[in-house]
Amino acid sequence: MLEILIAIFILSIGLLGVASMQGYSLSADSFAYNVNQGTNLGQNKIEELVALSYNDPELSVSTHDETSDDGLYLITWVVTNGSSLADTKEINLTVKRILPSGNRQVTKMVYLKARLM
Repeated sequence: MLEILIAIFILSIGLLGVASMQGYSLSADSFAYNVNQGTNLGQNKIEELVALSYNDPELSVSTHDETSDDGLYLITWVVTNGSSLADTKEINLTVKRILPSGNRQVTKMVYLKARLM
């Protein structure tokens, strides 16, 4: 009888460990999903900006903000004149998601747009 109780105790500790790992797995999966969403939004915005002409107002040297359609992400891009190459603009894009815990998930991208002759 004692051996059965010890076996059940050891089994229950193992099952608690597996349940704990499941919780961490769900948390990591949610984090990865949110980072992937931010990356997709940033990539889509970069593609929109690259398709614009060099002199488009959205590519004026300044800071621009946009909120995603679901309202969960803030997309900010800063356009500056390229410092290392003539006739270029550097686009620094940041996608932020504010989490309920107050933490932020941030995705950053940089693109160099050249004036085509």
